[in-house]
Amino acid sequence: MLVAEIGLNHCGKIDYADTYLETLFSNAPDAITFQIREPEYYQTPENKALLLPDDYYQHAIKKIKKRNLKFGVALSDPERIAFFNDLGVDFYKVIRNNFANNLLVHELLSTGKHIFVSTGMASLKEIEEFVEKYRLNKDQITLIHTQLTHSMEDVQLKAIQKMKQKFQLPVAFGCHAPNLNVIYMSLVLEPSDIFFYVRGNSVKIHHADQEHAVPLSFYSEFRSNIKSLTSALGTGEKITMRNMIEE
Repeated sequence: MLVAEIGLNHCGKIDYADTYLETLFSNAPDAITFQIREPEYYQTPENKALLLPDDYYQHAIKKIKKRNLKFGVALSDPERIAFFNDLGVDFYKVIRNNFANNLLVHELLSTGKHIFVSTGMASLKEIEEFVEKYRLNKDQITLIHTQLTHSMEDVQLKAIQKMKQKFQLPVAFGCHAPNLNVIYMSLVLEPSDIFFYVRGNSVKIHHADQEHAVPLSFYSEFRSNIKSLTSALGTGEKITMRNMIEE
């Protein structure tokens, strides 16, 4: 599943959020997500301005579902679970260090929905403890390998394969690298899903995920590249074929 994350890059503006949706619909991913941070995050005027009204999400999910796409929420506030569950959200994402928030994870799993768990701030031992704690819910869980730095050395794509083998769970890739070619590279490791942020084209607006997001102006080309490169992976079988290249 290819997941386009609007996150907080809508900047709290309804028209801007709609621009994201319409651009993404033109060459659709498999899913679109928004982000709701913990209540404390919105205590400053600057961050409070990043809140979209509840009725916007009702409007957005209708548009997304009409196009047979999935709607997800990266959610840090347990009090908001009931609202999004009633809307018909398809999945939740656990961000940052919330994998250690037992109340949040328990409540999300109680919805019966699938949850994607970011492991960007977790050690291998902490992930192991998490998997063991929720082993009875493993069918609802996908781990996301990501990094919360912009250092290329921290991307560590090979960890995708190691996590698959060790935890026997699907492992997705979430990109926070400013070099977006990392996403293309990740295809070789066959992550279960790819999460990537998108941002608007305005140079006058600083987006929450400015440095590592796919600009909307580049999105269509990016989506086409993903389709093409995924098809190049093949089945792993070596087959005989005739020369189709003229020399």
